[in-house]
Amino acid sequence: MGCDMKTRLIISTILFSALLSACVSRGLVASYDAEVEKSTNAYHKSVASFVATAVEKKQKYEDPKVQKFYSEQGALLRNLLINSQVKSANRPCPARLLTKSRALVPAKLQNDIVQSESTGASEKFSCTYIVLNHLYNSHLSLQEIHKLNGRLTPIVADLSLSQVEDAVRIVLRNEQAKKGG
Repeated sequence: MGCDMKTRLIISTILFSALLSACVSRGLVASYDAEVEKSTNAYHKSVASFVATAVEKKQKYEDPKVQKFYSEQGALLRNLLINSQVKSANRPCPARLLTKSRALVPAKLQNDIVQSESTGASEKFSCTYIVLNHLYNSHLSLQEIHKLNGRLTPIVADLSLSQVEDAVRIVLRNEQAKKGG
């Protein structure tokens, strides 16, 4: 017997935030950024509303409203990535801390970490950048699934939204850890 996938993701989110708390206490992570928290919360509300509407109205990927959503929200997330990179340029995420805890983080974020290590990016980007990049990749995954299927079915929407929400939790816990909460 084991935990279901959702429980594993929740546990990994909590453990990853504990890891980031340890980074904060050692001064390895950039300071709290209210804009990241505010924008992530706004994105979360927007994507939840969008997915519910897309399922209810059976919106096709080609619908201009759908295209507008993906474009605007993608731009918001890219802007957060750029800002976090600029604000945290002198506080790179220590790869050794992330690699020691690979079992604690979701598989997609593990892939992002491995990719950043192979390119040396973890030495250039903050932990905030890495978790925001994971959120951005979750957004792109939702978009790609919508594109491939033509529309979002209830089951696909639930699974995709769950992936996005897990990424949102990781970003928010990262910011909360920096606040000491």
